[in-house]
Amino acid sequence: MKSGGVVVSCLIIVGIFGTPSTAEYFTSTSHLKMLLKSEQQLAYKLKDFISFEERRINKLRKFYEKIEFLEKLTSTRDINSYVGHPVQAFLTLRRMVKDWPALLERTTSNKEKNFQSLIEENNYMFPTSEDMEGAKDALLRLQETFSLSAHEIVEGISKDVPIAKLGAEDAFDIGRKTYLQSKHDVTTGWMREALRLLEVNRGVNDGAPTRYEVLDHLAWSEYVSNDVKSAFKHAQELLKLDPENERFKSNVRAFWKEMNETVNSNEEENVSNQTRKAKKQRKRKYPRFYYTSDEDEHVRYFMEKKRSHELCRGETEPIPKRHTSQLVCWYKTGHPLLVLKPAKVERVFPKPEILLFRDAISDNEIEKVKILAHPLLQRATVHNPVTGKLEFAHYRTSKSAWLDESHDELVEVMNRRIDAYTGLNMETAEKLQVANYGMGGHYETHFDFARTVPLHPPPWKNRSDYTMRTKAKEREMLKENGNRIATVLFYMSDVERGGATVFTNIGQAVKPSKGDAVFWFNLHHDGTGDYDTRHAACPVLLGEKWVSNRWIHEHGQEFRRPCKLNLDDNN
Repeated sequence: MKSGGVVVSCLIIVGIFGTPSTAEYFTSTSHLKMLLKSEQQLAYKLKDFISFEERRINKLRKFYEKIEFLEKLTSTRDINSYVGHPVQAFLTLRRMVKDWPALLERTTSNKEKNFQSLIEENNYMFPTSEDMEGAKDALLRLQETFSLSAHEIVEGISKDVPIAKLGAEDAFDIGRKTYLQSKHDVTTGWMREALRLLEVNRGVNDGAPTRYEVLDHLAWSEYVSNDVKSAFKHAQELLKLDPENERFKSNVRAFWKEMNETVNSNEEENVSNQTRKAKKQRKRKYPRFYYTSDEDEHVRYFMEKKRSHELCRGETEPIPKRHTSQLVCWYKTGHPLLVLKPAKVERVFPKPEILLFRDAISDNEIEKVKILAHPLLQRATVHNPVTGKLEFAHYRTSKSAWLDESHDELVEVMNRRIDAYTGLNMETAEKLQVANYGMGGHYETHFDFARTVPLHPPPWKNRSDYTMRTKAKEREMLKENGNRIATVLFYMSDVERGGATVFTNIGQAVKPSKGDAVFWFNLHHDGTGDYDTRHAACPVLLGEKWVSNRWIHEHGQEFRRPCKLNLDDNN
């Protein structure tokens, strides 16, 4: 009864005072245990979140460490040295295309909203994936032209600018591009570099390809490039990584069989053949290109391209002894503008005559031309010989602008100076073209004069000057002002490496020299094109190249450069 009475009294107490308060409820041991479990879960979550944030911050910190050097680029010299380095230019594009946009995914706190908006506001200035592909092409163009190895490019080409180097991801991406182009000998070098960088930077290759991916491209490229021994070695490694892969099994068998056949071949005979081939190449002299109607365009293009690259590397031909006495310098007067300051003239080649006017434009004038041209710079275009329209072309990569007297009186000052230096009338000359060649900027071999195709080739001297049919717009220009009789090219910057003007038919090169101007006649005295003026602008390896040029036309030169009395005299 007592126990029952206790129960009744407890119920009465609860009825009088109501249910336990919230505080009483959560201070009970059973619920505290539940809270403790919940807090433990929150602690685990917080720990995971802190780890995530630490990893995120570490990634941001590592990225910042890569670009920390940018804060040190304060002087104009440092900035020019940086933007004129192809590897640094490539890495800048890579960061703008991939890395900076990726930071948006790693910035989530309220304090970082301003940082996000800053990236988004400047996004319109960022390069595109197409620009990135163009940067890869530029590096490959430099590699081909200057005979650079993938390792040299990865390591920064020049030790004078030890800022940043390419990573495994970059080497793989470039190698992948050449792989898809079936340039397997080039791919081999890039994939080997990717493999080396994966090993060197083991554990810190964020975004890099796997060893499996690199080996897959490398083994096949080595095989196609006749390095069967290396291909077999890497194919075996691939098979260990993926033992059930039938393609790898087949490759290992095929590579093994071919490797044994190669070992059993007569190696001495191969060495002998290689020696004879090397001697033959050393003695080989490229023919001049006169572009006859029956020529093989394919063969001509690649032979000329190879020769152009040799000249860009400085492998010029010696000037014949019969011409050395004509390589002279003099002061030119005979014009009112040249009384107080005669023109400094240097003949760098006699036939065709190529002249250098030293100190033809001052530093102040150069800077003014750059300022005038900068807002007008656009990617250079060329005329499509089929459609007649202007379009971008892989063989000419630069930015250019056109200036005339309406932009500034300096253009007229330069006109009068060219008139005084060359003795030619500038009234029918084209506008002043200003060009900026950046990363890998170049212009393949070409003529400055226009050509036509008559029904019958001209009978004199078997000179086939007529290989391209001109379009209506060009014919009107030729009809109004005549053909481009001469070219004057001002060098507005020094170029550390590369950027020369090379003349492929005579095997000569003119290196850019700030303030100087190179001049030549494009036409013979009888009005036909001088094919020895075939020339190209070499890619810029290190530095930047600024030039400006005037194309001077025939009309107005009748009394300035009269025809020779003898038709055969075209010197």
